[in-house]
Amino acid sequence: MANKLDLHHEMKKMLRVKTAILRRSPGDSLADIVASDREAFSGIRVLFASDEGGVPLQALGRSDNPNVPVVPLFAGKGIFAFSDAIERQMRSGSAPLEFPFFSLLDTNFLTELPGFFRHENSSHREKVRATLQFIEDQGGRGFDWMFAALENLREVVKPNNPWPYQKVAAAKMFDAMMHIPEVRGRVLNGHAEQIQDYIPAAEEMWDAFLTNREVWACIQRRDMMQSIILRAMLECWSGQSVDDGIRCLVDFCLDNFDVIPLKELYFGWKALSGFADKQNRMPIFDEPALRNPNGDSNNRISALAWDLYMFRHCETLMTEKKGNQFMIPVVTTLDDGLLKAIKSCPLRALLIHDEARKVEAIFDDEMEFSTCLDRALSDKTKVRINDPARMARPKRISKHDLSYLINSLESEVKRAAKARSQPGSHH
Repeated sequence: MANKLDLHHEMKKMLRVKTAILRRSPGDSLADIVASDREAFSGIRVLFASDEGGVPLQALGRSDNPNVPVVPLFAGKGIFAFSDAIERQMRSGSAPLEFPFFSLLDTNFLTELPGFFRHENSSHREKVRATLQFIEDQGGRGFDWMFAALENLREVVKPNNPWPYQKVAAAKMFDAMMHIPEVRGRVLNGHAEQIQDYIPAAEEMWDAFLTNREVWACIQRRDMMQSIILRAMLECWSGQSVDDGIRCLVDFCLDNFDVIPLKELYFGWKALSGFADKQNRMPIFDEPALRNPNGDSNNRISALAWDLYMFRHCETLMTEKKGNQFMIPVVTTLDDGLLKAIKSCPLRALLIHDEARKVEAIFDDEMEFSTCLDRALSDKTKVRINDPARMARPKRISKHDLSYLINSLESEVKRAAKARSQPGSHH
């Protein structure tokens, strides 16, 4: 059981594995990386994206059709995997690996489904049709709409709002039809009355969602992302340097959450880096409401938080298979900005510690982020971060306190927008 482990020791091992991956030499294979610190890799399963060899990403959900807006999360051209068991199997001959992939539908794609199946006109109709055909052609490898459902969770509690039910009913209809031999192949000719047949199943799913503590924990983690991106944008607009901005974000996280959420801080670093050097600005941050504070900034940051939380969601989904099976997500979205964001933040590796119930995705440029983080932090802060007692007993911010924190940060954004709109302010 995880509580019998020395979690502090296991987390140090995961850090060593991460360091070995980030400090690899050009051309190093996964076997070379493992050999560089073999003891650290013990008990940890690893997915590694290689620029050469491996199971081709082309076979794991990538499409050459420009009308199929799907993009893998991983960098490179192929995938390798490692675990203690895989290593033993390889010594005995071969290790049978499985890489089931799934298409993760984002909210805007899920929103298009009811209208598509009712044969309503839409500028996205051909992309939706081609993407559903792509999913159907993959031999039942599946798709996931749970992320989009999370984003709709606060909509479903509003009275007299049928749309979340319609969206999920359409997804459930498509899923069911994919598994019915007599209609497979005709799945893209759905009709409105068929969607209605799946409304009870959608109601059942939403009822289960609304009472699921883990679902609300996901919402809270997404809200944490929103608060950190709000703080990051305020640091960007105030003209902070990258190092000073990261230092402020780390203090913000320790003071409010008592944890160092590396993925959230990574995106904060991306935002700060893009302001310091516009050539490095991620497309997802390059819109008027994010370049400067205005009346739409809070709405855009909230939407952005969902896009970035998707990486956390996928990180969790990739742990669902055990042993020699590794889930490979591809993201399906009609949002060009999100597609560009994924392409500019490719994953290089995924670390899974099943016994400790820990997972960490490693972005391709995280060495630069880690270097910045190490450079920016004082010795006092590093001691605070590495305190075993803090790591073993992180505090949990309440939903009320997190809502209050977000409200306070959004008020700061409004004040910044108001100040910028005053006569004589710098534009």
